[in-house]
Amino acid sequence: MQLFLDKTDSVFSGMNTSIQKNDSLYNAFSEAIDLKIDTLKVEGKYELTQSVLAPKFKFYKLSQRDFTRKLNDNELQLFWVFGEKYMVMAINHLTGSSYRILGFNGNDFLNFLSDYLEIYNFTNEKKLNRRSFFRSYHLEGIDLKCLYKGLQADIVERKKYPCLKRASELITIH
Repeated sequence: MQLFLDKTDSVFSGMNTSIQKNDSLYNAFSEAIDLKIDTLKVEGKYELTQSVLAPKFKFYKLSQRDFTRKLNDNELQLFWVFGEKYMVMAINHLTGSSYRILGFNGNDFLNFLSDYLEIYNFTNEKKLNRRSFFRSYHLEGIDLKCLYKGLQADIVERKKYPCLKRASELITIH
């Protein structure tokens, strides 16, 4: 659902502007896209990652294998193809909350961090701050400090913070 909602409509001449995202188009999307979903490894201090009191988040890397069938023109203008790139989501399996971490048009990392610290500090006597979190919590292939600094910056600079690049952005060659 996050992938479907994240896609902005393509604009091209001859486009049918009466087509809108709705339940039936989402059903067609979910049947047509073939995703590869990998669980990312979380490492760090035991009390932050594996303890019974540690917040229960799982991280998923989403990449597209292909479409299961040929798309019609209406679907092509609304369905998102991300080729070699990928996206990362976090899901709290206790609450069902989801967070867009990498590759999406929007980014929920600051919300994830806030929720993680709130959950941890509610269930543990020893309180955890952001600095300790970044020293002690690591996610396979993801620069969490880059996400934090980039999202905290006054101006979003995707060149300075490559972790903020969207999967939908064109590749730039320097």
